Amino acid sequence: MVYIGDEVSETVEYTPASLYVHRIIRRKYAPKQGYGTIKIAPLPSKPIDKGIAGSSLLAWLMVSKFVDHIPYYRMRQRFKREYAWEVSSSTINDWFAAVCTLLKPLYNHMRNKILESDYIQADESHIKVQDTKKLKATHRGYQWVYHGVEEKLIIFHYRKGRDANGPKEILRDYQGWLQADGYAAYDEIGSRKGIELVGCHVHARRKFYEAKEYDRKGAAHALEVYRSLYDIEKYCRGMSHEDRKEYRDEHSRPYLKNLGSGWMNKPSLCCLRVLWGMPYAIPLGNGTS
Repeated sequence: MVYIGDEVSETVEYTPASLYVHRIIRRKYAPKQGYGTIKIAPLPSKPIDKGIAGSSLLAWLMVSKFVDHIPYYRMRQRFKREYAWEVSSSTINDWFAAVCTLLKPLYNHMRNKILESDYIQADESHIKVQDTKKLKATHRGYQWVYHGVEEKLIIFHYRKGRDANGPKEILRDYQGWLQADGYAAYDEIGSRKGIELVGCHVHARRKFYEAKEYDRKGAAHALEVYRSLYDIEKYCRGMSHEDRKEYRDEHSRPYLKNLGSGWMNKPSLCCLRVLWGMPYAIPLGNGTS
């Protein structure tokens, strides 16, 4: 037989991650005469002082918890099953608290950068939170989200309730454009001098969509207008702020004038009269408006 070449076939295999002990051995030296200071090299910096968890393990735990949504108790089960290593829940909770402490300066820096900008988007989402006072019970908590559009930064601020104290605390010194969904908690903040409160066309469009049940023809017309507006926004992507504004003035403004003048007096859409009292911005896929 004569060799004429190779046929290559490939499969994708999986190698499980390894959990290993990183051991640092430091030699100690003492003076030959028997007196004086013992010398030893300092330990490299560690994320948790005197802690057994290294930075790579802590990073894996945080990503598994907050990106992959794996509870800590399942991680503990995996450690025991795959590595015969038992770690208590209190220990992992302590690691979590330590990582939060390490990340707090970064969080504060991101918050300051967002509040220094002149355009912020804000929203809130409810989540179920385990109640520490009632066994096997939960209460409704809220994650308030603040997006610095130009900086492309996002922070979350947890509060137990949906009252205005949350945004008041974060935005007490803010000056600039604040875009929200029309929730009343933002009205008082928007009335302060130096803040311009703007609405969101995504939320306004939602009301037209809900109005299909009461005025199918009118709602269909409004939704078609919004389709045209979003087509314009897709075309505007990548433009400078100045060019985008000029293009919107020429192409988007006529649609909005037609929508506003044609539907302000329709009884089935009267809920939008309140919304029309403020300017609106159209969020794009990349967050800019």
